[in-house]
Amino acid sequence: MNIVFWGETHRSGTTANYTAMAGILPHLCPDRKIVCGSLQRERCEDSALFLWDAGVCSPAGQKKLLLTADLVVVNFEPQDYDGMEQFFLRHMYLEKRMVYLYANCIGTPEPDVLNRVYRVDEGQIGIVRYNAAYDCALKRGLGSSFIAEEYGSARSGRNQEFIDGLVKAADRILREVCKIDKTGHVW
Repeated sequence: MNIVFWGETHRSGTTANYTAMAGILPHLCPDRKIVCGSLQRERCEDSALFLWDAGVCSPAGQKKLLLTADLVVVNFEPQDYDGMEQFFLRHMYLEKRMVYLYANCIGTPEPDVLNRVYRVDEGQIGIVRYNAAYDCALKRGLGSSFIAEEYGSARSGRNQEFIDGLVKAADRILREVCKIDKTGHVW
């Protein structure tokens, strides 16, 4: 199953959320293979999840990924109302299952904007809070290992709220995967 992480605007948190989910999903579904950005699909079982970061592709590459995706994870900054509007004006042709993630949230975002204005089901909206330690690890290329280490720790540290939010956001993604999984695997 192809899951594409994508954002309408620059700095929408696409790569940060992609990396965070790549770090947390193996803990939430340990019996499933998680493959990041690989074209070697024929070597993997049908139950594998393929994660793609469309933020690092050319516009043509992005469009190809979006059209072949089974699930699209759309990333928004919390108050990026212009980016939301542009997304819904330009890309409703996708007609795919989608999950919407607010990235780098400081304070309490307003997820009801997506629900109220664009009729997005609240079960499809995830919130990923800003975390300075994760941001620092991400800049050093250690984002996924930071997530794995924090998830595996005593679950009561200063990064716990961030990890709990990631788990909830990943759960939203996995619920959508369950709805469209054609292999009959239990997630």
